[in-house]
Amino acid sequence: MEDAEVSLSTHENNHGYIYIYICIYIYIYIHIYIYSISIHIYIHIHVLYTVYYFFFFSGETILDFVKGYRPKNSDVEHIRILLHGPVGAGKSSFINSVDSILQGHICVRAPYKTYKISNGDGGFYSFVFNDTMGLEKDFDAGVMVEDMKLLLGGHVEENYKFQSNRSVREAGYRHNPTLQDRVHVLVFVVPAEKVKLLSDEVWKKLREVRLEARQTGIPQIALITKVDECPEVGDKIENVHKSKNLKEQLVHKSLGISPNCIFLVKNYHQELQLNNDTNHLILTALKQMLHFGEDFLNNLQTN
Repeated sequence: MEDAEVSLSTHENNHGYIYIYICIYIYIYIHIYIYSISIHIYIHIHVLYTVYYFFFFSGETILDFVKGYRPKNSDVEHIRILLHGPVGAGKSSFINSVDSILQGHICVRAPYKTYKISNGDGGFYSFVFNDTMGLEKDFDAGVMVEDMKLLLGGHVEENYKFQSNRSVREAGYRHNPTLQDRVHVLVFVVPAEKVKLLSDEVWKKLREVRLEARQTGIPQIALITKVDECPEVGDKIENVHKSKNLKEQLVHKSLGISPNCIFLVKNYHQELQLNNDTNHLILTALKQMLHFGEDFLNNLQTN
C-alpha cells in the first residue's frame, strides 16, 4: 500500500515538473518572440529614419546649397565648369540631369554649347557648364586637345561649335579673356563600362588636358557615369558603393586624380520621373564642383 502511495506521489511530481517545464518554455518563447519583434521594429525604424534623413533632409540641404550658391569673388557672376571626356561619356546627359533636378522635371537640351540653367525667377543659377564634342582615339577625330587647352584659359568664344578639322585659332578665338571667361573647374567624364576599354590614345589626350589644367591651378574632378550598367549596381542605385573599384581603375590609368575627387553618378536618360537616389549622387558631385571652383577663385585673390 505504501509502495502504491509512493508511486502515485512520484507520478504527480513528474506531472508537476512537466507543467513547470512547459511554463518555462512558454515564458522563454514569448520573451524571445517579443524581443525578436522589438529588434525588427527597431531595425525598420532605424532604416526608415536613415533613408529619410539621407535622401530627404540631406538631399534638400545640398539642393538648397546649389540653388543659393553665389561666388564670393566680385569679378565673376558664375563658376564655369568644363566637362571633358570621350564620345558617349554622358557629358550632355549630366547637364540635362542637373537641369532636371533644379527644374523639378525631366529636361533635355541640345549638346555642345555653354549652358546656363534658369532659376525660375528670370535669372540663372551661379554656375555654367561648357559642353564640348567628345574625344576620340584618332588624331583627326573628335575635339582637338589644343582647343581644349585654349578653352581652359577662356580663349574660346561663347557657344563656339568645335570641329575636328578646324582649330579655334581660325575662328572663335578670344584674345583678351576675363576671369569669368576662364574655366574654374575641369571635370573628366568617363562611362563606367568603358573605364577599362578606353584606348591609350584617348587616355593620353585626357592626361594632356589634365596637365594643362594643373599647370594653371585649375582643380579637377572625375565623374564615372552610367554606374547602373555595372553588374554590382543595376537598378539598385543605393548599391553604388559596391563599384568603388572603378575609382581605383581610373586612378590606375594615371590621371592622377585623388579618389575623393572621383564621383560615381547615374544620369537621367530614359526616365520620366526624378528619383531621390539619383538626385543625391548628382547633387553631391555638383556641390563639390562649386566648392572647388570657389577655392580656385579664392586662391587667385590671395596670390
